[in-house]
Amino acid sequence: MRAFIAVDLDAPIRKALGRAQDSLRAFAPKLKYVHPDAMHLTLKFLGEIDPQRLTEITKKLDDVARVSTPFDFEVRDLGCFDDRAGRIRVLWAGIDDVDRQLAAFQQSIETAMNAVGFQMEGRPFTPHLTLARSRRPVVLPLLTEQIQQSGSIHFGLQTVESIVVYDSMLTPEGPIYTAQSRHSLGN
Repeated sequence: MRAFIAVDLDAPIRKALGRAQDSLRAFAPKLKYVHPDAMHLTLKFLGEIDPQRLTEITKKLDDVARVSTPFDFEVRDLGCFDDRAGRIRVLWAGIDDVDRQLAAFQQSIETAMNAVGFQMEGRPFTPHLTLARSRRPVVLPLLTEQIQQSGSIHFGLQTVESIVVYDSMLTPEGPIYTAQSRHSLGN
């Protein structure tokens, strides 16, 4: 199974992000948009794993969650990941981790997963919510201009009270996510 660890988003934030997607579709109709119900913040991508490994993964995540307390981050602003030629690969909403609690929490998950054999991520954690993507990078000057003109946008404050291990089954219509385990912080 293809697995990852994530934070679920509250419904008001998903709705606000869905409205932003709707307003941007006219400027980038060729992008593949993520359904708001499927939006989440990925903390660690585990890749293809044997389902029997879930026991050791969930035990380690229980340990991390037990010593962690709930915290907040803000979902705000829009941006794009692009290549050096300015071709867009991903349209995203940003995460404002003002007090760095999210970064510290993600690092504790990274360390815990490394202890059970998952390789540490080689690049810094860049928290974001994917709104749309393109298999092949595309030049979208109208989208880029619209994002620059949008200024600061506040989508909401998210309280992290739990994390989820998801199984991701890829289909032609998009991925189907199935929760395998949930881990409440501070319990």
